[in-house]
Amino acid sequence: LIIAHRAGTDDAPENTLVAIDKSIENGVNAVWVTLQLTKDGVPVLYRPSTLESLTNSKGLISAYNWLELSSIDAGWSFGGEEHPFRGKNIGIPTLEQVLTHYPSTFFYLDIKSPDVEPKRFAEALAEVLKKTDSLKRVRVYSTEAKYLIALPDNIPRFETRDETRTLLANISLSHTCN
Repeated sequence: LIIAHRAGTDDAPENTLVAIDKSIENGVNAVWVTLQLTKDGVPVLYRPSTLESLTNSKGLISAYNWLELSSIDAGWSFGGEEHPFRGKNIGIPTLEQVLTHYPSTFFYLDIKSPDVEPKRFAEALAEVLKKTDSLKRVRVYSTEAKYLIALPDNIPRFETRDETRTLLANISLSHTCN
């Protein structure tokens, strides 16, 4: 499978609608996006710990509500000052917008919300997945097991990173793979 990581970072600003459009145009089978939670409980697509990494703003995603984030330019640092995406005010999309706009696309959802309580994130994510009827076209991942453990049982997910590491270590030590 061809999976566009961060929605495709070479062609457009990562985790944006523009990047997803370009990835689908390029024939991907699935799109891997990174999620964080806003101050008002809205799952949005954004990866770095702080906004200044990729945008024209500063601080944590969790310090802003969705309306405030909608005017932040997620394409601000992409490709240098002469790039056509620069200054186009490419917004930070909500997960709901993405799942609604791309109803037949499979998504891998990577939770990276560093300062949000896992249960709160899980509830917000479950609500969006139910509202958009997307359970059959997503799979959730996080490097932090606490987010995966907090998810309702009906949400498809990967094993935790610790479980995968333990499995790989046991296979390596026993020189067998069942």
